[in-house]
Amino acid sequence: MKKQIFLAIIIVGLVGSCQTANDNAGNQRSSKISDSLTIELQNIYEQGFINGFSVAIVNKSGSLYQNGFGYANKNPERDFTENTLINIGSITKTIVGLSLLKAQELGLITLDDPINDHLPFIVENPHFPDERITIRQLANHTSTIIDTEHFEETCYVMVAEPDTTDTVPVEVPYFFNNPKDTTSLANYMESMLRKGADAYSKTGFLEAKPGEQYQYSNTGAGLAALIIEIVSGKPFAEFAKLNILKPLKMESSGWKRDNLDEDRISKNYATTDTVYADYHLINYPDGGLLTSAADLSNLLAELIKGYNGTGSLLSSENFQSLFAKDVAKELFTDVGEDVIPVINTRLDKGIFMALAPKNTIGHSGGDPGIVSFMFFNSETGIGRILLVNMTIDNPNQGAFTELFDIWNKLEEYQVRMSNAS
Repeated sequence: MKKQIFLAIIIVGLVGSCQTANDNAGNQRSSKISDSLTIELQNIYEQGFINGFSVAIVNKSGSLYQNGFGYANKNPERDFTENTLINIGSITKTIVGLSLLKAQELGLITLDDPINDHLPFIVENPHFPDERITIRQLANHTSTIIDTEHFEETCYVMVAEPDTTDTVPVEVPYFFNNPKDTTSLANYMESMLRKGADAYSKTGFLEAKPGEQYQYSNTGAGLAALIIEIVSGKPFAEFAKLNILKPLKMESSGWKRDNLDEDRISKNYATTDTVYADYHLINYPDGGLLTSAADLSNLLAELIKGYNGTGSLLSSENFQSLFAKDVAKELFTDVGEDVIPVINTRLDKGIFMALAPKNTIGHSGGDPGIVSFMFFNSETGIGRILLVNMTIDNPNQGAFTELFDIWNKLEEYQVRMSNAS
């Protein structure tokens, strides 16, 4: 009996020794792959069309790789790292989607509630006033509420007047508004959507029945966030921080610059030599979250887990609603295999979640001076993040080529990293 116990201890010891050796070998492989990727991304950065960017490769366990390249600020010089904070644009809407589903779990709403059951003012499509608009329609962009010219010209507000002594040229687009021209999310939504309000217009609605036509809507995302504010009794940013950001340990992220480390926030560049005036969004839930590749990796890991039924933030039923994965094939029967997924996403079934070709799920974002991608492959369970501090909106730009060189390089390495982990 004692001999059997002794042999068992030896076997356990051998297994442990082999495992340690295997772990060391795996760590060495992962380190070599990471070093190789860093060199290749640095070479791409040296094309010189993008000032700064951060990246991450993520699976359900967390980040396999994260890094930053270039400058968050060129003058004075400040490196862009994986911890640099930057506005991620419309990827922010995924937080709105998660918050809606959390509110549903808390019994505050159901997705198929008519929005007027919760709003303090009436919103109706003037072309179909008897048709109810639901929260789900806001979340899948079929509410028929669309962005007006007024919205486009008023949603960006400068944090402060530009410093005329700044040595770097500062660009102030015509649609950037003065700091005093801000208001609350509630006042902003009501001013555009309540019939008879100052900024109300029938052009803010499609001539279609709610639920029957898709059109991407930043205004609809803001209205969804406002409903969360009303039913929870908390500002949307506070509700989302408590129920989404904090559980995911996205402690460095937020919407209000005053609550964040200003020295970690990237400048947003119009060109390599011209910076935009610092700004925030009145309709901040549609695209104003300031976060980093490191923090965003936690969100992406949770989305990957949630898609596969192991997420902790929501029930598996609510994660299924988030992705609406049963309709992915239906959405993309007309999309060729050669199409770049992040350019050809569709958002008309999930809850503020884009379903793209090639089994790709996530969201992209774009605002003045930023481009952002966050997607994962639903078959492999591996995802990528790319955050860039430049305006890139023209395929003829050198920055456009550099952007997709980076994105494609991440795709090349993500399977290798996952296999080595």
